[in-house]
Amino acid sequence: MKKRKFERCIYQILKILKFYMNIWIKIKKLIKYVLSPLLLRDSFHFKTYRKRRICPTMTLVLDLDETLIYCTKKRKYHYQKEVDVLINGKYLPLYVCKRPYIDLFFSSLYPFYEIIIFTTAIKSYADTVLNIIDVDHYIDKKFYREDCFEMNEKLYIKNLTNIKKELSKIILIDDSNISGFQYPDNFFPIKKWQGDLNDNELLHLIPFFLSLRKLKDIRSLCSFRLISQKDVSKLLCTSASKHIKYLTDDNSKSLYRHSLAFQAINYLKIFMNKFRYASSKKQWNELGKKINNKLKSYPFSLSKLKGSSDDEHKKKHRKIINNRKMLH
Repeated sequence: MKKRKFERCIYQILKILKFYMNIWIKIKKLIKYVLSPLLLRDSFHFKTYRKRRICPTMTLVLDLDETLIYCTKKRKYHYQKEVDVLINGKYLPLYVCKRPYIDLFFSSLYPFYEIIIFTTAIKSYADTVLNIIDVDHYIDKKFYREDCFEMNEKLYIKNLTNIKKELSKIILIDDSNISGFQYPDNFFPIKKWQGDLNDNELLHLIPFFLSLRKLKDIRSLCSFRLISQKDVSKLLCTSASKHIKYLTDDNSKSLYRHSLAFQAINYLKIFMNKFRYASSKKQWNELGKKINNKLKSYPFSLSKLKGSSDDEHKKKHRKIINNRKMLH
């Protein structure tokens, strides 16, 4: 009888211990779930969560102010974080907020691109701000005001030769057109951001840059986007520039505007400017179908161009034959 009572007591004690152990395991999981963002800040914990990466060939160069962050001297929005920055030997309080979808943008492009921050700001300011933004250490390199061309005291232009990579593999993303002055073929403009939480520019750029990761030369695409109608007409028309009438003139219709090549360039330019508004796959497919349908409705080829070689040769040949017949 004593043995049975003893065994029952032990069984009950073990049952109670098991119950409390299960509770402790659940509490532990909750603590890990809540504190996981803080644990990721440590580089040791971080490496296990990072996606695999094998020598990315492409380089993504990003501006900092009003491209990835918005910084003010006074608090403008309640979600801005206060940061003490060392400027001229004094710590000044600044208020910073990061652009929506920046973490998703970095995590999606990190396996395929080398991510570089190139800012015209001073090093002390940029480093303190980047410590808040880049919690997961996605940024590979940082370049500052010292690495820029100094045009005057207030104007600095980014020098991409300091990156020591092939220019054919570098994409420069900036909200300022001044940055594209030195390297227009590598420049991708982005909408300026000033703290709007409804902004989704970075989200729309993700599928576009994922599709560019295998390009051999990025400059061909960038220069194609920035090409003007005047330059296109020079490529497609052999007549003098004085006689060329552009698409802006609604009253007059020139022959080159009906060519398939010109329409292809025109509609692809429109597509490249509208890619940021197509967030889902369905919208991308719809844009592609619209472009194809518009191109199919223009059956004219380059031979129909004003001053094209084929038409001129045929006309000359007919004139020569008619003249010979008249002489005989």
